[in-house]
Amino acid sequence: MSNKIFALLFISSYLFISSFTSGNNNNQNKYRINNSTQKGYQVDDSNNLTNYRANLKSSKNQLSNFQYIVQANNSYRELIDDAWQVVNIKFVDSDFNGVNWLAIRDDYLNRSYKDLTAAYAAIEEMLDLLGDPFTRFITPEEYQGLNRNRNDNTTGIGLSFNKDKITQEIKVSSALPGSPAAIAGITYDDVITHIDEQNISGMNLGEVKSLLRGKLGTEVKLSINRDEHQINFRVRRVKFNFNRVDSQIKEVNERQISYIRLNQFSSGAAEEVRQAIKNSESQQVAGYVLDLRANIGGLFFSAIEITRMWLRDGIIVHSLSRGNEIDTKSAIGNALTDKPLVILVDRASASASEIMAAALQENSRATILGEQTHGHGSLHSVHQLSNGSAVAVTVSMLLTTNKNEIQDLGIQPDLIVEPSESQLIKLKKDPSLLGTEEDLMWTRAIEVLQQKY
Repeated sequence: MSNKIFALLFISSYLFISSFTSGNNNNQNKYRINNSTQKGYQVDDSNNLTNYRANLKSSKNQLSNFQYIVQANNSYRELIDDAWQVVNIKFVDSDFNGVNWLAIRDDYLNRSYKDLTAAYAAIEEMLDLLGDPFTRFITPEEYQGLNRNRNDNTTGIGLSFNKDKITQEIKVSSALPGSPAAIAGITYDDVITHIDEQNISGMNLGEVKSLLRGKLGTEVKLSINRDEHQINFRVRRVKFNFNRVDSQIKEVNERQISYIRLNQFSSGAAEEVRQAIKNSESQQVAGYVLDLRANIGGLFFSAIEITRMWLRDGIIVHSLSRGNEIDTKSAIGNALTDKPLVILVDRASASASEIMAAALQENSRATILGEQTHGHGSLHSVHQLSNGSAVAVTVSMLLTTNKNEIQDLGIQPDLIVEPSESQLIKLKKDPSLLGTEEDLMWTRAIEVLQQKY
């Protein structure tokens, strides 16, 4: 084999082989190539082995970096594909909002992603194509927050919000009574436009939540659009107590009335409601007022379990999933009381609150009093992905006992009671006034109960 052929083979191996053996000591100087000689490649001095090893190490690092990039891209694509698969299997709309969902997968899996942020953005882009604000990506940090026990002290401003399906605006769905947001005067249906001077147009719910989070004691500035007027609020993040259930026995005209305020259908809420009813029964109350105002919902099965405490028999709700499959939940004969019941609702009462109110209304078990409810009639499930992030996906639409739609329609009360704006602000700033003579809905509820004793 000629020297030139040997050199070409050697150089080719140098680019791809990850280890090299120098041979015996007598020949170790033969491994540096000198291309200054016209006749071919000759052996040079003893420094060539050190130089070669340095070059080889550099090539190893380049190969390692290349392998890392390939592995990272594969990992990002796997995460994107996991999110795609969840929607492909679970999403309620088999037409995927008119989008070619298979083609979307091919498109996004054939892209290159430089980091995790780019992969997250790709997932959000895919989900946005479905036109459903409740099918969304959840970061690992937000997912951990969903799993926290909200019965403990909570740091924040006490604001709940959703994205309007038509306008894509971020709208306030509830400001918890007594929370910093409520005390500041932020209320239902306010449109949030800026947070700390940052325009939130086009942001998803998770991004908005991230902007609202912050250290205890710090302020956040919110710009609100209300009736085409721009209003700015400065709200301090504080630690406040969030109770799932508040219950009291109140004496009204020599009768004992049980007032139960259910703030959220969260884990543990059912047991607290059960204890409140048992305690009320032991004190021989004449009737109940169940307050679902500003309750934006929560866990589906919590709503079913709590509704069964009031309903001895009858259908509670139908859920309509992909392929028009219907699943029906009914009472199972384990009601804890048959005493008269009035349920208070308002514009912020949504989702699980609407399931419960409609079931007890249409089964003639309770009188619904207040304002027309929000109209959130879909069921969602949350699926954790491989890196701790998650996807929330709409899996079914909800129908009332009589198969009436809830989505965008809400529940019409039996008795409409609409407090003035000044009355509402007063109650939100001081929740201790709820269930007192200062509370118009409470006083009307007592009038209804007195007719049912």
